[in-house]
Amino acid sequence: MYNSIASYETLNELEKLKIIKLDFIFKRLDAKTNSSENTRKFVGIFEKLKNS
Repeated sequence: MYNSIASYETLNELEKLKIIKLDFIFKRLDAKTNSSENTRKFVGIFEKLKNS
């Protein structure tokens, strides 16, 4: 399976430059899925900062 972190790296750099605010939440809310790092997934929430 192909796993790319390019989107994450881009969003992380934009946060470092204080262009956006970035947070992550669990994609699934059940304990079975979130208990293992191999099955855990996240949804990114970002907001453009007003100074940019």
